[in-house]
Amino acid sequence: LEDESSLLLQPSGANPGCTDPLPVLELSSATAPPPQAVSSPESAKEETAEKLIKLAFEQTGSLGIEFERTAAPYIVDSVHAHGLAHGRGLQRGDRLELVGGEPVAALDWQSLVPRLTTR
Repeated sequence: LEDESSLLLQPSGANPGCTDPLPVLELSSATAPPPQAVSSPESAKEETAEKLIKLAFEQTGSLGIEFERTAAPYIVDSVHAHGLAHGRGLQRGDRLELVGGEPVAALDWQSLVPRLTTR
């Protein structure tokens, strides 16, 4: 199933006894809110704004997030049922925006992975 070439994020096993949480991940949602009657231009702006998903992980283990590719923008391809991110509201198409409060759009894959696996 997953191998070393997989895009599945696996937190580092270098510190097996460490229980420090991963940094907070912030992702913009791929899904827009359901259409509703718009009463003003201001409410139209509010309804089309992307939803920001913030996740913090307090357990060690695999996040179970697979991205479409190993370059920005980091778009979620799938969330595996066995990963820590499962059941946390992530969906295919969500875009990773911030890790630990830092933007990730300019980061290459080799710079991003350590930020996601820091313990």
